[in-house]
Amino acid sequence: MATTFEQVKVSGRTIEMTHDLYALEMAIVYCKDVKDLGDQWKCPGIYVLVWREGGQQLGAYVGKATDLSERISHRRKFEWDRALVVRREGFNTAEVGWLEGRIYGLLDAGGVNLQNSLEPKDNTLSASRQEILGKFVEPIQDALVFLGYDPKGRMVEKQRPKDMSPAIVAQLLARRDEGAKYVQLQEEFGLTRGSVFNLLKEHGRIDDR
Repeated sequence: MATTFEQVKVSGRTIEMTHDLYALEMAIVYCKDVKDLGDQWKCPGIYVLVWREGGQQLGAYVGKATDLSERISHRRKFEWDRALVVRREGFNTAEVGWLEGRIYGLLDAGGVNLQNSLEPKDNTLSASRQEILGKFVEPIQDALVFLGYDPKGRMVEKQRPKDMSPAIVAQLLARRDEGAKYVQLQEEFGLTRGSVFNLLKEHGRIDDR
């Protein structure tokens, strides 16, 4: 079942989403836009850096931080394209570590080329607490799909413009206004060339780029 994010805010190319039921806050941000993240992201949480390694192969790094915005702004070891950052009021170190391990396992099982030198994990949580945190995985997985990627390691080639959330459409149009070409939009948003053309035509963004 797809997750419904009750609050979605688009600022430039950055998308911030809130899942009220689990009090999860997430943001999708481009590498060059990390400086634009607000002070609320100077907090504990997990992050997933993603990039394309050629063809449809997805590369990723899963990490945790006590200050998310500070951490990803200094993560230059990988030439990452975009990041998903996840926070929740009251997250403690053990919870963040356990969730980091679950997301790592999800992506690893899907064949994503993970660049972590060690498999992250934290086994100090009680079984009851793990069960609660396990419910957070689906919203995070769905946020990764919003990013343009399937957490199982494939591009979302079957996505149709009518299935895209207004926030993602806004991000695609913003990328077009910045000068992104058809092939870039196809790759970033998992659409066919025809779908990109029709979406841009609908919103008056057709020219010779």
